[in-house]
Amino acid sequence: MTRRLVTAVAVTAAIAAAWWLWPTDTRRIRSRLTSLASAVSVPAGEPDLQRVTRLAALARGLALDVSLHPGDGMPILADRDAVVALASRLGSIGGPTSIELSNIEIDVDADGRDAVATALVRVRTGGDAVRPLDNHVVRFELVKVDGDWLLRRAAPEQALVRP
Repeated sequence: MTRRLVTAVAVTAAIAAAWWLWPTDTRRIRSRLTSLASAVSVPAGEPDLQRVTRLAALARGLALDVSLHPGDGMPILADRDAVVALASRLGSIGGPTSIELSNIEIDVDADGRDAVATALVRVRTGGDAVRPLDNHVVRFELVKVDGDWLLRRAAPEQALVRP
C-alpha cells in the first residue's frame, strides 16, 4: 500500500511539474518580450562584443517586416534593419538605458499564429533616474514563424479620454 501511495504521489508531482513548466505560447511570448527588452537595454561601459551580441539577439526576435511606431510625431521604423540601427545608437544618445516590462497581458488568436500583448514599459536612462513620462503602455503584435514568436509591430497604446 505504501509503495502505491509513493508511486501515485510521484506521478502526480511529475504531471504537475510538467504542466507548470511546459512552454505554452503565452510563456514563450512573455519570454520573447522580456528578451527583446533586455536586448534594447544598454548597460554602462558595454564592450563592443557584448553590444554586437545584444543587437544580434534583438534582430533574431524581430520579423523581417517589423514596424515600430514610436509616437510623438517620430517617424515609423518599417523594417528590422532600421529598428536594429536605432537600437545600436541608443547608448551613444542617452548613455546607459534600461527597458523594463511589467503588467504584461497576452492574447493569442485561436489559430495560434498571431498574438497581441500589452505591457507597461518603463525606460530608465542615465542611471536610476526615471522621469514621469518614461512609463508607457505599449501594444505588441507578434507572429509565429516556424514555431518561434517574432515581434511584428510595436506602438504606444492610446490613452482613453473621457468626453
